[in-house]
Amino acid sequence: MLEIDYLIESRPSKRTDEIADFLMKVNNDFVPKLSGRIKNLSDSNDFKSYANKLSNKSTRAIAIDKTSNTLIGLLAFYSNDMKSLKSYIPIMAVLEKYRGKGVGNQLLKISLEFLIKKRFKKVTVKTWKHNKAINLYRKYGFEIIEDNPDNGYKLELDLNKKISK
Repeated sequence: MLEIDYLIESRPSKRTDEIADFLMKVNNDFVPKLSGRIKNLSDSNDFKSYANKLSNKSTRAIAIDKTSNTLIGLLAFYSNDMKSLKSYIPIMAVLEKYRGKGVGNQLLKISLEFLIKKRFKKVTVKTWKHNKAINLYRKYGFEIIEDNPDNGYKLELDLNKKISK
């Protein structure tokens, strides 16, 4: 039976190396590849730089497989705009082996609960059009606010509205 711990981590994180390894594992799951979306990414050191940025500047919802003590899911969000109270999700990913088991759902749920508790008003995310996570975002009430043929969708959730579960 799958046993997973879900945690919210505020900055800074002691998991930078683990996050960098995770990002390399999910690199090919993104369209375009995650490596192509990260500026100046050319080798594993750049994954480490991006992991360092996420570790120091974002809040992270993480999923850990308790049996193997492995990071299996990550949702990072920036919640540092205290003036407009808007948050942004730059990445959500789950290792392929764990998809379809509710991991992404739980990561999004605890992230939104955190943002509501902190009185944030809106959260946005950009994703490509064929990403299966769009259905999950829509389930929680995210609405498409931008449709870019080259870059996919920009979705937004008004946290003041009732959130579906």
